[in-house]
Amino acid sequence: MDRDQSRYGQPRPPIALVIMGLLIAVAMTVAGALWTFQWGAETKNSAGQSIGPIVAGLGVALGYVILRGLIRSRR
Repeated sequence: MDRDQSRYGQPRPPIALVIMGLLIAVAMTVAGALWTFQWGAETKNSAGQSIGPIVAGLGVALGYVILRGLIRSRR
């Protein structure tokens, strides 16, 4: 089997894309946490308070998907 191919014949993602995706995931998680703990406390409406956890959760999910795909492609 070619080293650049995964088990199902799809090419492995370039490491630069993986690093970029992980940086975006970390940035989303940090931005969501800051939104929740700094700006979320200042807003009185419920929509403003719920945006931070949503952004942070999406960042965590993105990081999980990227790391899971990276681990599976390296086996």
